[in-house]
Amino acid sequence: TVGSVSVRAKEKQQEGLMMPPMRIIEKGVLRKDVWRMILNMTRQPQMVGLDLRGFIASNVVARERLVELMAEYGVETVLMVMEELIRYSERRMRERLRELPDGEVCTNGFLDHDGTENKVYRTSVKIIKSDDQLTIDMSASSPQSSGYINCTEGCLVGAIFGGVAPLLAGGLPWNQGVLQAINVIAPKGIICNAKSQAATGAATIGQGWVITLTTSHAISKLLALTEKTRGSSQAVTHGTMAALFTGDTNQHGEPFGNQLIDAQIGGGGASALIDGIDQSGCFVSPRPHVANIESN
Repeated sequence: TVGSVSVRAKEKQQEGLMMPPMRIIEKGVLRKDVWRMILNMTRQPQMVGLDLRGFIASNVVARERLVELMAEYGVETVLMVMEELIRYSERRMRERLRELPDGEVCTNGFLDHDGTENKVYRTSVKIIKSDDQLTIDMSASSPQSSGYINCTEGCLVGAIFGGVAPLLAGGLPWNQGVLQAINVIAPKGIICNAKSQAATGAATIGQGWVITLTTSHAISKLLALTEKTRGSSQAVTHGTMAALFTGDTNQHGEPFGNQLIDAQIGGGGASALIDGIDQSGCFVSPRPHVANIESN
């Protein structure tokens, strides 16, 4: 399907090329067999090829900068700082949790279509805060769908992070340390954590989006329990994500595909202190970025 997200998919094999982690550059040399395999599976080999070259170039620059850093400070110092940043984030996150009252809050979010049926799917977020630990229980969520809206485990964890970090980890380095203070309960087979073979094409822009917003709403309820933190709680930002995929043949007879993401502009949730942003981006990135219409 043009744009890679098929609303008709019932299993992951219908959703395009699946590759295990593998080297596309080996000992500094491009692996042409892997390169050709990927580009042969896309309608836009030139664009995808440029995209991949951009990834490769950014990795090369990152490697060079990291080597320079280690040459200046030494490998042991750089590794120690990396590890300490994670410990620092966890320590500060737990300090903030201890300032909040112990208790339970619950919020539900919904998706109302799975690509085939006009059926409602519930995302249930129950937050249990105890001392310096946050437990997020998703067990009461709907069973996984037969359609493409299911969430993968990786997307689930990222979406929870996106709902928690802006409200509880402001000013901290956002890294694994924040997550180490969070315990996630999400049994396999629910829409938030689907079993293998399920279609998951809309995991990020569908179910993942709902998880982030539902989690942020539950965290805001927790913050509203005390006078000190009440001002930091806020309403849900940008309640949905809609992407328009288009594809056909251009004036040169070549296939093209496009994703319009004007949905990156929405309403920002108000807090107890101020109004929300009229034209907000998503919850974790309030400043919206919408592609220029001529570029699209």
